[in-house]
Amino acid sequence: MTVFSRPLPGLATLFAALPPRVSARRRGPLVGGLVAGVARPLAFAFRTADRLAPRFL
Repeated sequence: MTVFSRPLPGLATLFAALPPRVSARRRGPLVGGLVAGVARPLAFAFRTADRLAPRFL
């Protein structure tokens, strides 16, 4: 059985792009910026882990 976890980096990238726009519309640009500031490092971490995982598995 082979399990691929590639959707997680894609989902994290979507989370980094979409919620800041929605938050900025609903609660203002400051909250949108805060959400983006939290989400972008998370997306970066998942993309990096996805690239490095095959080397260690």
